[in-house]
Amino acid sequence: MDVASLSSALDIVAPACGQTLSVAEKAAVETSLSVVKADNGFDTVVFWGRISGIAADYLIAQGYNLPYAMVDASSSPAVSFYSTDGVKWDKMDAIDDATSARCAALTKPFAGDASTVSVVTERAGPAPGPEEGEEAPAEAEDDGEPAPEGYTKVKVTEAMRLAYSVAAIDSSCATIPKGAMIMDANENVAPNRSFAGVDGGSATDPAAFAHFRPVANPKSIVKLGDAADPASDVFESLADDVPTGCWSFKLSGTGGAVVLSNLLWPGFTGYASLGSASHGYCYFGNGLKNADIAFML
Repeated sequence: MDVASLSSALDIVAPACGQTLSVAEKAAVETSLSVVKADNGFDTVVFWGRISGIAADYLIAQGYNLPYAMVDASSSPAVSFYSTDGVKWDKMDAIDDATSARCAALTKPFAGDASTVSVVTERAGPAPGPEEGEEAPAEAEDDGEPAPEGYTKVKVTEAMRLAYSVAAIDSSCATIPKGAMIMDANENVAPNRSFAGVDGGSATDPAAFAHFRPVANPKSIVKLGDAADPASDVFESLADDVPTGCWSFKLSGTGGAVVLSNLLWPGFTGYASLGSASHGYCYFGNGLKNADIAFML
């Protein structure tokens, strides 16, 4: 959510996600993120959301410059920051695939302290690829005991977990209305200045929205290459998401916007105004994936 319109955007999504920022939090975030924007030279800084913890909650923000390359990119160009007070923001460090797999194995709540350490066990030595039947890391107790033979214990900080959750939620949920972003002649992505908003007749159709993430799936790249309008059909459609039904759509209380929620990552909520270019999304949740989604659909 653009910081400039944070209050009005939160008013739209709050009834759907059941959470929002207090007046004091909004004031702190709006003021401090203007400093983050200036200090880092970003074109845009957005409020991403809040991940709840036991001792404290993490406020998340992202900054980026436009235009940027997302087709064939390996990761989102956005730079993520976290804060526990809405004033001081720390940059999240990127994590590798092995660390992501370890973080995915952790299902306990966030503590609220970025230095908190968790322990996972995994096979010692070079691990085989997923296609070779790789055994996923498993959460373990930090009891001082050695790992079983053939395994090793690896420490994971909460800062790593935070970076993983934000990246995973972005990859699965970050959305834009179809046509809101276009690809220019240099294959960079930029806002579509002629985008007039979501049409009311198709507002609750998943095909009216697209993932705002790098296009890395070879099948998607081929499909998008055959699109009727490659300049605007540059992202993957929500209509192709698996499992089917992982998105829910409804009109806002005033009927002036469509609100969408993701069931795989409860707490993610997006919106798009009808008849205007205003749109955005945020996340208010515990940072954990819904492992029971198969029983909900």
